[in-house]
Amino acid sequence: MRTFINPAMLLVALATVAVLSPATAQNSSRERHIYYSGDASAPEPAGDYLRTHPGEAIEVASITQAGREPIQMFYAFGAVARSRAGVCRFTARQVFAHRGDGGAIAWDSTPDDPNERVEPATPMALVAPMCPPQSEEAYAAMDDGITDPELLAVTTFWNGIATSQAKFDEVTGLLPLIISNRAAQRFNTFRTAVFKPGGPPVQLRAVFRGGLDAYDLAFALSATDSPNFFVSISKTVSGFQVVNFQTQY
Repeated sequence: MRTFINPAMLLVALATVAVLSPATAQNSSRERHIYYSGDASAPEPAGDYLRTHPGEAIEVASITQAGREPIQMFYAFGAVARSRAGVCRFTARQVFAHRGDGGAIAWDSTPDDPNERVEPATPMALVAPMCPPQSEEAYAAMDDGITDPELLAVTTFWNGIATSQAKFDEVTGLLPLIISNRAAQRFNTFRTAVFKPGGPPVQLRAVFRGGLDAYDLAFALSATDSPNFFVSISKTVSGFQVVNFQTQY
């Protein structure tokens, strides 16, 4: 099974982790905050972005490491649009503020340092009767080209098995023949979280195309967790089946 989760595709959820090595992470602090259009509490230069981009939101990710200058990154969340099919979408992208001689700020996706890594723009989507505010917890990152019918099919499948242990076990029955014993143990942890009574719902965080009528799904156990459980599904004559499973750790 290929490693189908690219941290860059999940934006701040993984990007703020990727900047730090395990050693430096122990001596660092990370903060993330989303500011929405019209929010007077947004600090500068985030406030400038909101004033000049109506309907959008901006996430400020701040990383402080001992003995180093603080790192601040900005992620622009475009305005949300809902399709006739009921799919809410926006695009998330990393942006950079460039202050001119007169104090005016210009925003674009090009850093001052040409060697600095830039996260790619990422489509975000969600099937919902009403579109919630932009965030990477509420919406899932999409591969380019994932259509509304495809997302609707994947969402319907997941919602169906996440509310029925019998259906869940039916479509995952082949996994013991495919995955390792360690992966099987982690899968049991995932299954337990899905059906934990009164627990927070497991969150779909990313949908990537895995082939013809096949998709790779990334899940987090809660709104505060990064995606760690990855499920591959493939469509058969009887519907989707789970064909693989892996974790990052």
